[in-house]
Amino acid sequence: MAPLGAAILACSGRAVSIEVRASLSDSTPLAGVAITAFPYDPEQLLDSLAAADTVPRPDFSALEAELLAFKRPAPVGEDSTDRAWRATQDTARRLADSLRSVDRRSAGYGASYARFRQLYRRLMDRSGARDAHLRSLTADVRSLGERAGRAADSLRAWERTAFAPFDSLSAAAARATGRPPVTAQTDPDGWARFDLPPGGWWLVLRLPHPDNPFVQYAWDVPLVAAGLPFRVALTTRTARLVWRH
Repeated sequence: MAPLGAAILACSGRAVSIEVRASLSDSTPLAGVAITAFPYDPEQLLDSLAAADTVPRPDFSALEAELLAFKRPAPVGEDSTDRAWRATQDTARRLADSLRSVDRRSAGYGASYARFRQLYRRLMDRSGARDAHLRSLTADVRSLGERAGRAADSLRAWERTAFAPFDSLSAAAARATGRPPVTAQTDPDGWARFDLPPGGWWLVLRLPHPDNPFVQYAWDVPLVAAGLPFRVALTTRTARLVWRH
């Protein structure tokens, strides 16, 4: 009797209440983000347009892998080069302070001053290494950003042609189901609430990565609205990391 009852409810056209919670991997709620429920699969539609285009999609797979693996350089004070420079600077400062309180004619001043000069030379060497390290990090990030920008321009130019029919095809797909897309925004606790007509749906959400400016989280989660209300969790475990071009 239960399966029959569920089938009758699904066919009745009654909307199904669905609660969606979006959060990061540490359970931090994603507040104020827009989640859209599509009655068709937008990614599949894009894939079909790409496959049908006479010009193949530009291949930036090697660059994409580099962008996905990108990690922000450690802030000043957290890398080994900077720590060595700071330790030497502190030691040199303490020794300089002690020399100021000692009479230059006193025994041992000459040896202490020689040690200070040696320490100061080491500080200058480590200052140069620190500055060179910071310049190399800045140059590496700038170079990666420039390459990513040029590749994104090329990819967007291809998409403007290959995906030109997307809007009309997606509108036709929605009309074929008799169900328009529905968008809801998450509340402060990360919850978004939908009342969806029965049928297949795809929950779509895009979110910039908090630590990697080149990529974003992408959710394309299929579900079937039928029967009783239910809940769906969108976490980083169920998302793909994709190039944010």
